Amino acid sequence: MAFLCETVQIEVESDAPAKVGVMADSHGEPEALLKGVKRLSELGCSLLIHLGDVVDSARPETADTCAGVLISHGVYTVKGNNDHQIVASHDGRPGGPVSEQTVQWLKNLPCRLLYQKAVFVHSLPYVGRMGLSALARSMDPPQMLAYLSGRPAQFLFRGHSHSPLVAHLEESDNRKKLATLTPPQNQALDAAPLTPCIVTCGALSNNLCLVWEPKAGFITSIRI
Repeated sequence: MAFLCETVQIEVESDAPAKVGVMADSHGEPEALLKGVKRLSELGCSLLIHLGDVVDSARPETADTCAGVLISHGVYTVKGNNDHQIVASHDGRPGGPVSEQTVQWLKNLPCRLLYQKAVFVHSLPYVGRMGLSALARSMDPPQMLAYLSGRPAQFLFRGHSHSPLVAHLEESDNRKKLATLTPPQNQALDAAPLTPCIVTCGALSNNLCLVWEPKAGFITSIRI
């Protein structure tokens, strides 16, 4: 089975949204998805993005419901490793717990979204070069340092690691070194001075998501 690995540019027809809601790693929990969509919408996020692992390979019976939540609410979604695994296990197998429509939706998800000066992926940003392994491998500190040193986009939003984290460069002894911080929950963090930075979202399955304010550069880790 061919592995589709596309990049999609998000185009907003109206004025650019003041707030973007970002979620990840719902892992087959439709209730968590609904809570995330509802809370981010209440906070004024008119653009919603899911960073993958919408479904979970260990509970394929919830895949249809999870996909339906995101489709019905117009959530932009990137492919995670569990999403790919559901496709690999259920594509071309009618009568199983995952409908053909959901399999095709998961199969056609892009691996990377671009919006303004930000990149959105499930884990590693090198999807064109690495393919599936970019979805399944974590981003360790040396990889973060290499990415941030290579003139990246201002923000890289990612999931997969489940715990909120902001990684950026700081000057030390005339050298650029990697620095990380855990964003405070439900309190805006001015990330503009930290750019370029890598923002790990936190998992919806742990009741975590975030709000990004593109113009101001603020990010807020949300516990729902």
